[in-house]
Amino acid sequence: NGSSSGLDLLSPDIKDMFLCPPDEVSRGTNLSILAKFMELTLNGNVPKFIRPVYFGARLISLKKKNGSIRPIAIGHILRRISSKLSLYLVRDTVARNLLPHQAGFFAE
Repeated sequence: NGSSSGLDLLSPDIKDMFLCPPDEVSRGTNLSILAKFMELTLNGNVPKFIRPVYFGARLISLKKKNGSIRPIAIGHILRRISSKLSLYLVRDTVARNLLPHQAGFFAE
């Protein structure tokens, strides 16, 4: 919550897709489709023609207090979800190697 959308303009609060419509068949179908798509992504099988968009990002710039610019890249929401899934699978190893020096990663 509180994140901006990427090139796809989908809200990071994608969980709403699984809450509506309320019937179990639609919810199960949505989850099944998302699971298959995540499997495709995590296995490295994203079609070549879609990779520039899927792995691309929307760029914005924020002004720092000292007047300089901080570039921010906001990726495709489905790619961000697949990244979180893959990191979840290796979180213990990553935590051992990065914590306490890398504050941007939490093993929880």
